[in-house]
Amino acid sequence: MATKYFIAPNAWGLFSGMDKTARIDSRTVAEAFDKQHKHVLEAIEKLKKNLENIKAENSALTKNADNSGKNIKTENSVLTTCDDFDFLFVEKSYKAGTGKKYKCYEMNRKGFTLLTFGFTGEKALKFQ
Repeated sequence: MATKYFIAPNAWGLFSGMDKTARIDSRTVAEAFDKQHKHVLEAIEKLKKNLENIKAENSALTKNADNSGKNIKTENSVLTTCDDFDFLFVEKSYKAGTGKKYKCYEMNRKGFTLLTFGFTGEKALKFQ
């Protein structure tokens, strides 16, 4: 699935999708932080699972009503109404030199921050 760009990738791998949101590719992140791409994908999938759990917990909390009959608002939510996993990380694919397709992700600034703050190593420490 080819990406349509509003602004093509620059020297740092940043680009803008057609939604005019700054994004970066998971392969670029792997290279910048000296990680294997498969480990970056694993970290993204782990984030996906955690975000789904948080979303489910918050959904259950907001369905409960207090004594006044109003919904209880959760104040510790990581997610806002538009910050679904699919907004933070967009699953894409790329074709390797062998012609085989592999999974990758494009992420916005918030997705990038959530991902990279879980990284360790010298480059991650410098970034953080």
